[in-house]
Amino acid sequence: MDFGMEGKSGKQQQLPRFLPCGSDIQSSDQHIIELKVDKQKQTEVENDKQKLMTEVKMDKQKQTTKLEMDMRKQMTEVEMDDMDVGKSVKELTMEKEEMTAEEEDFARYKRAWQSSWITKGCGFFEDTTQLSSMHFTHLTPKPSLDDAIVAETLQILSIKLTEIKGGFKLPLSVYGVVAARDSVDHNRNLLFAHSRITPQRIRQHNPYLRLIGPSRAILCRDPVRFEIQLKVERGTVSRDRALISATHDFYARQPGVHTICFENRFCKIELCFERLVETIQATICSVRVVKQGTRQRVERQCQVSCSTTSYSRKIVDGKPTYVANAPSGEVVLLDRFKRAMPSGSEGYLDLSRRVVSVEREGSLKVVVQTWSSSGDITAEGHVSLASKYFGFSQKEFNVGDAELEITVAWSLLVVDQDDIVRPVFI
Repeated sequence: MDFGMEGKSGKQQQLPRFLPCGSDIQSSDQHIIELKVDKQKQTEVENDKQKLMTEVKMDKQKQTTKLEMDMRKQMTEVEMDDMDVGKSVKELTMEKEEMTAEEEDFARYKRAWQSSWITKGCGFFEDTTQLSSMHFTHLTPKPSLDDAIVAETLQILSIKLTEIKGGFKLPLSVYGVVAARDSVDHNRNLLFAHSRITPQRIRQHNPYLRLIGPSRAILCRDPVRFEIQLKVERGTVSRDRALISATHDFYARQPGVHTICFENRFCKIELCFERLVETIQATICSVRVVKQGTRQRVERQCQVSCSTTSYSRKIVDGKPTYVANAPSGEVVLLDRFKRAMPSGSEGYLDLSRRVVSVEREGSLKVVVQTWSSSGDITAEGHVSLASKYFGFSQKEFNVGDAELEITVAWSLLVVDQDDIVRPVFI
């Protein structure tokens, strides 16, 4: 049977295509609807994310704006400090955060010291060493040396304010404390100490802190700890600013000169010292003007400094010979910017510091210079004293036509405070 169909033209006609059944149409429409819903949900999620990010960004902007407004409000309510003029809010915030971090670090250091040493009889954190630099000065000619030693020590040479920044300008009135701690008693051995009432004026031509110590030799046994807490006096307590708070542990290395640098956003300070071997300690008890000269008067602008010289034993031509080594660094006992002889001093020079370390078999050289108001040296004299284990040395010398006399006390070192305070059983 012929199932084909031909039209009037005699050509075969195409059969009509079969359409999907009703259930297939319904399934397809449902799938399309689900796709649209999913896409709509994705769009809503993306919109929510964008909205959330926008809100977070706006919150941050609001917080930043609020911080700036608060800072500006504080500056408006309180007269803006001249050293903060021109600084951005970011700079002021960073300065505040750094100084806060410094204070917190120092507070942690203090708590660590207290937990380690208060219970061991070392007193309080701010306590200063009570050991005398003349502890063994009055020994008999044949002393017992169980508690007295010759040892390595640190000779403090200078503390210099090498850089000022962060809005500070010279001259500055600086007060606070710089101290060292060693293993003898773990107490503060003050190097610099000025109260707010009597700050030191730091100027461009004299950027050095006027040292008052150490009050006894600093024993160089690991570690020697240095502490520095300085502020700037600016008229009223509310306007005073912290300059720096820091600590440093020095571990013994080779003999010679060493420099420790303390630095933050406001300053840079260099502490210079020398590590000496086999030393005893010398205390310059007095430098006295016995007789003023007719051409040269030692009373106003006068500088007293000292240095030490050690000797090495060498064999020369088969014979033992002692050869002088290079002198140590200069230690300033009285700088020329301080009045040398206050009224009522009865001829004694007002030395700022008195204790120095001298190597065994070495010598101490003391130099006195007088200066004119124009900054020129008008006269100079010096005296050298051989080191001793104990006892005193006294000698006269001239500065120009003025006669001076120096008295020095010598002593061995204390190795441990507990050794000299422990009870003696008979």
